[in-house]
Amino acid sequence: MKESLGYKFLNIKTNQFALIDQDLDQNDNVMQIKNSYSYGIEPDNGMFECIHSCTFMQGDKIIMKIETQATYQLNEASMKSFLKRDKFVMPTEVVKHFTSMLYGATRGILVCKLEGTRYASFVLPPINLGETINKPLELFLN
Repeated sequence: MKESLGYKFLNIKTNQFALIDQDLDQNDNVMQIKNSYSYGIEPDNGMFECIHSCTFMQGDKIIMKIETQATYQLNEASMKSFLKRDKFVMPTEVVKHFTSMLYGATRGILVCKLEGTRYASFVLPPINLGETINKPLELFLN
């Protein structure tokens, strides 16, 4: 995108948070973390949503799950630049920008939720989203 990205951050919220205490094995220091991302748009009002789901697991047991959502409002020029006939196409770097902001916020939310608990050492590590997000986001319009 050659012109600047115009948007307003509207909100962030925690859609889901769960600790499954009875499944935690205190002697197992290995934790798998699975992240997934989903996106939505409302082209008529410029809304763009990014959702991050994160699951901490020991083996096949879910220990903790958090899902966060950020809503942004793209300005008219930015929204128009992403609309291509029957599709919304957001360049890779822009997708990484929005997703990185939400991932960072999720890390902070998790620290706050776990502060003062025995789970305080559970940290969502920094990641390079360039390894995960490596192509434009394409959403078909109805």
